[in-house]
Amino acid sequence: MPNEKLTEIQKSYLAGFIDGEGCIFIKRRNENSTWLQLMLIISQKDINLLKELKFLIDEKCYLRLPSKNYTAGNLCYASGQAYRILKQIYPYLKLKKEQAKIGIEFYEKYKIIPAGRKKPIWQSNSKLWEEREICYHTIKALKKVNYVWGGINAQ
Repeated sequence: MPNEKLTEIQKSYLAGFIDGEGCIFIKRRNENSTWLQLMLIISQKDINLLKELKFLIDEKCYLRLPSKNYTAGNLCYASGQAYRILKQIYPYLKLKKEQAKIGIEFYEKYKIIPAGRKKPIWQSNSKLWEEREICYHTIKALKKVNYVWGGINAQ
């Protein structure tokens, strides 16, 4: 579980960091896959800072260290971990607030498997399937927006 004892200042700091160095998206396993997953990635060249953020957030994640192919390290949070973090920092986000909103709604609506079912409900409901796809494409389109101080410009 995330660190429920985060202060409001820590939540706002984390939100600012994610606004600047984070990436919120819905990942598709491959082009033809029906598998979609909410993701939150925080990138930073300073590995000590990433480790401090990992400790502060207190959620299971994958820490990718810089290598010859990657100049920055990453904290990668998936599904429930990404959802719980975004729920805590949502009020403080500025630039990525709309992406976070879509990600939170996506997780709440489409990742829950009702009791007694072995498969997610969207697998047997074409309307929910289409709504999932809209979330995927909407959040993907938001990544193509260039945020500038005082306004938003589409690329």
